[in-house]
Amino acid sequence: MKLSERLQQILGGKYGTAVVLALGAAGLLLLLLSSLMPDTGKAESTVSVTDAVSADAASYCSDTEKRLSEFLGRIDGAGEVEVYLTVGSGEKRVYASDVR
Repeated sequence: MKLSERLQQILGGKYGTAVVLALGAAGLLLLLLSSLMPDTGKAESTVSVTDAVSADAASYCSDTEKRLSEFLGRIDGAGEVEVYLTVGSGEKRVYASDVR
């Protein structure tokens, strides 16, 4: 017996509508339960990515400060040079616009 014939037999029988409704209710219940469960893996991943990005920014900032102070210190008459940089980070959204 083919699968399609078996499905027609089950759904076309006395309890066909009840079976379809029970399967639909079970699916909705599973969706509801999945949305109520806590999502711990995603939050930990975001924290580690944020830490890595801030470490990269700090490294970039210190390297740039060092190179810039060496460069400015080579200028005649500049004397002792100290360089402090502030690096801003965060999300920036740039929206496209039609400029015709």
